[in-house]
Amino acid sequence: MFQWEIKAKLSRWLRSVKVPLFLGLAVLYIISSMLLSEYFFKIWENYWINQRVTEANRYISYLAGEISTGENSSGEVIIAPGSEFQSLSKIYSYMRVMILDSKAKVVQDTTQSRIGRYIVNDEVIKALRPGVTELSMVGIAERVIYENGAEYEGLPMYVFSEASTRHAISRSSYRVIEKGDIVQLNLSAKIDGYSPSTGLPVVMGKITADRRRYIDFCFEMHKWTVDNLKAGIPAWKIPQEFYKKYIDAGYKDSFVYGPCHSTGMIEVEAPWMETTSDWILEENMTFQVDTFISGPTFGTRWEKGVVITKDGCDSMTDYLEKGLIELDF
Repeated sequence: MFQWEIKAKLSRWLRSVKVPLFLGLAVLYIISSMLLSEYFFKIWENYWINQRVTEANRYISYLAGEISTGENSSGEVIIAPGSEFQSLSKIYSYMRVMILDSKAKVVQDTTQSRIGRYIVNDEVIKALRPGVTELSMVGIAERVIYENGAEYEGLPMYVFSEASTRHAISRSSYRVIEKGDIVQLNLSAKIDGYSPSTGLPVVMGKITADRRRYIDFCFEMHKWTVDNLKAGIPAWKIPQEFYKKYIDAGYKDSFVYGPCHSTGMIEVEAPWMETTSDWILEENMTFQVDTFISGPTFGTRWEKGVVITKDGCDSMTDYLEKGLIELDF
């Protein structure tokens, strides 16, 4: 009797766990199959990649027979055994920041005439008035650069006003520009493969004293940077002293970045001048002197392109020498 009770309880228990047990085993089987499949796939993938690399090395060594080769313990052909391979990113960015003497003259002349005079002075600033939108001014800038032979826009055209000027990078909007606003322009055209730009603030009326001190300090730092650039100095020196001047003048919290980045095939291109930069400024390097400050309610950028020379730098435009532009409405 006791044995029959045990058998009956065992039978009921098996029936109760039969379905969950089956499902559990099925799930376990599926998971284990997936893991094993992925494991063997990775083995095959690595083997296939290694085979292709080996074949590529052998082919390259065949094409470049004059380069010394050897074999490692696995029998793979090694080009230039004993050589040290390094990333070319730093070398590549260094090469792109260099500019030939002949091209420097082309970029300087076309940038000054097409951007400095046509866009900033004659067209966009002339069209600024209360009631226009930021994007309508972008439209004028784009029309003018193409009318005057630009290959393409050097960057998304900047026409910001008021609060959006506090951001180093923003985008033009449908905001209506009003009297008393500060408008930040950064206009650019790709010329002869290079993307220089010109940046400056414009006031829709008269500037107030509390705002002027930010703009004036930023402009002084811009001119200080230009005056201290020259071939032969370590790249870290300029940003180190630049940041210290912000701190000493009480504008530490208004510092965002600076002071220079390369001018090359794209806007804001490496290398940047930073306190960690471990390279030396050389003749014919091209940079944007990009000076920015962010105040409590607005920001300002003064920017232009320069070419490093033995004794200083050559400016790609003299338009910023006009200083702050206050429009009379």
